[in-house]
Amino acid sequence: TSLTVTPTLSNPNATVTVNSAIVASGSASGPIALSPGPNTIVVQVRAQDGVTLKTYTVNVTRQASPVATLEGLALSSGTLSPAFASATTGYAATVPNMTETLQLTPTLTSSLATVTVNGAPVPSGSPSGAINLNAGSNVITVVGTAEDKVTKKTYTVTVTRTAALATVTTEAATGILATSAVLHGTINA
Repeated sequence: TSLTVTPTLSNPNATVTVNSAIVASGSASGPIALSPGPNTIVVQVRAQDGVTLKTYTVNVTRQASPVATLEGLALSSGTLSPAFASATTGYAATVPNMTETLQLTPTLTSSLATVTVNGAPVPSGSPSGAINLNAGSNVITVVGTAEDKVTKKTYTVTVTRTAALATVTTEAATGILATSAVLHGTINA
């Protein structure tokens, strides 16, 4: 994503610049950021007379990164099964019924890639927005897109939110009259 240029002058009394920054002969320039595609670097040598100028143009083409994988994926609740591995694309997790929302935190392998969770952009290493969970199966899609904008890697997480426990309601008994009771048992003293 960057490079340096080390110009060496044949005349020690001349001066040299790389992209307008003065560089000592035989020393590396500062890092030059390279965008994907063609990049032009201009090296200028000014002679000892201060007037004569020779310009060199260096054309560098940087290929965009094709890396779209994740190096990590974490859930705010539940545990991924199997444990996360970059080459594995399908996961499952189970959460209790009381878990109504979930966040995923995807971490990209390449800082030049982008990632979405259910179609919404998420910064690498940051939690997604809250994802509502229905009781039962919920499929969450995580897509990494490489810097080249062509290469994609899709991961799916199927989160099962357990069903609610049955609710038992009781009503107070009315109209029951107790006239006597017999108690059976033993008492250990």
